[in-house]
Amino acid sequence: MRTASKRLAMGLAAMSLIGSALTVAAGGATSVPGLTSTEVDLGSIVTQSGYAKADFGAYIYGVDAYLHYVNTVLKGVNGRTLVMKDPLDDQSNPTQDSTDATTLVTADHVFAIVGVSTAFFNGSNYLSHQGNSTPVFGYATSNVWKGPKNFFADYGSVIDYASSLPDFAYVASQLKATKVAVLAYDWPSSDAECQPAVNSLLKTYKIPVVYSNMNEPLLLANFSSDVTHMVNDHVNMIISCMQGSDDVALTKLLGEAGVKDIPQIWLDGYDRTLLARDANYMNDVYLLIQHAPFEAYEQYPKSYPGIGLYLNQMTSYFKAAYPSTYTSYLPDEYDDVALMGWESAICSPRDSAPPARIRRSPQSSPTSTRSPRTTAVPRAREWRDPPTGPSRTRRMDLRRASRSSRQPGTRTPPRRRSSWPSTRVPTCGLASR
Repeated sequence: MRTASKRLAMGLAAMSLIGSALTVAAGGATSVPGLTSTEVDLGSIVTQSGYAKADFGAYIYGVDAYLHYVNTVLKGVNGRTLVMKDPLDDQSNPTQDSTDATTLVTADHVFAIVGVSTAFFNGSNYLSHQGNSTPVFGYATSNVWKGPKNFFADYGSVIDYASSLPDFAYVASQLKATKVAVLAYDWPSSDAECQPAVNSLLKTYKIPVVYSNMNEPLLLANFSSDVTHMVNDHVNMIISCMQGSDDVALTKLLGEAGVKDIPQIWLDGYDRTLLARDANYMNDVYLLIQHAPFEAYEQYPKSYPGIGLYLNQMTSYFKAAYPSTYTSYLPDEYDDVALMGWESAICSPRDSAPPARIRRSPQSSPTSTRSPRTTAVPRAREWRDPPTGPSRTRRMDLRRASRSSRQPGTRTPPRRRSSWPSTRVPTCGLASR
C-alpha cells in the first residue's frame, strides 16, 4: 500500500543509517542493548513473502544499501560497524509481525529496529507499550507511529489523509474533469486516503464524484461491476488508492469496454518494473510521490546529489551482495519503497544510555533524497525544480507515464496556491536534498 493504499512507493546521510550521529560513550563495551565496542546490532521487520511482498519487500534493499554505504565508505560510526543482525519477515501475517517485534527485543537484543515495512504493523503494540526504549524506524502506513517517542517514521510519523485532497482537486481542475470515480480497498489505510475525495471534492472544490467504491477486496479484486458503473456514469477521471497491478487490471477492463486513455491519479505505480511491463496501460496516468523523482537527478544532477548517491550506492550494494546476479536486482533501485528504506536508515540514534537512545537531529543531511530546502510535511508530496527551473516551488510531483519511452515523463503543472497543513513534523531532522 504505497502511499496509503499500496504505497508500498522509497536518503542518504553524512553519517549512517543510524548514523549522522551515533554519539555513544567513547570506546569500550556498554550496557546498551545491541551495542558493543565494535558494532551496532540492528533488526528489521519487512514483508518479504506472502501476498504483500510486492508492496513492501524492496524496503530491505534500501536499508541494507545504506548500511553497506556507512560501513564501506564512511567506515562505520565512531569505530563501530552497523550490522543487520536479524532481518525478519512477517510473511504478510499480522500475528507474525507481533512475534517478530518481540523476538528482536527479547531474543536478539538489537540496538534499534531499522526498517519496518508492512501493511499491518501489529508489532507496534508491543514496541510502544512495554516501556522499552528500542528505537523504531520505518514506513508509516497508519497512524500508530504518531504517539510513541521511540517511533520515527519516514516522511513523518503523522499521516494527514486529507492532505491529498488538494492534489486530487488540482489535477481534476486542470483536466477539466466533471465526473470523477474514486476506488479504494476495504482496508483502513487505503480507504482513509481516498475517503476525503468522496466526502469533500464536491463540497470544497465543486468537482462531482459520480461513482465510488471504497470496498474493493485486497485480494482477487474484480472490477467488472465498477467498469459497468463508470461507463454508465460517463466518468472522465479516476482516483485510485489501490496498488499499481490492480490499477492496470482496471484499465484493461475499461479498454475492453471501449474507454481508453481516461485520466487517472494513482497513489502507486512509480517503479520501473511496472512501467516496463505495463506502460501501454499508463497513458494519461498521474502518479503522486513523496520524494524528488529519479528523473530529477538525470536532468539536474548537481541539484539532486542525494538521488545520485542513492542510485550509486544501491548498485554498489547489489554488486557486493549478489555478485553473479546483481543486474537482476538493479530495477529495484527505482522502487520508491527501496528509497524509503534508504531514507529510514538515515535517522540518527545518538545517546548511549536508555531510555533516550536517540534524539531528533535539527540538521539536514546532504544525502537525503527529499526536495531541497524543505521540511517534511505530513503526507505532502513535494516537488521543487532546481533554482534554474521555470518555477521555484511545487507542492506536488505529477509524473505522467509515457507510452513512447516506457519511462515516466514530466508534466509540469501551472503554479498554484497550496493548501497544505501548516504543521510540520520532524522526520529525524532530514529534509534537505
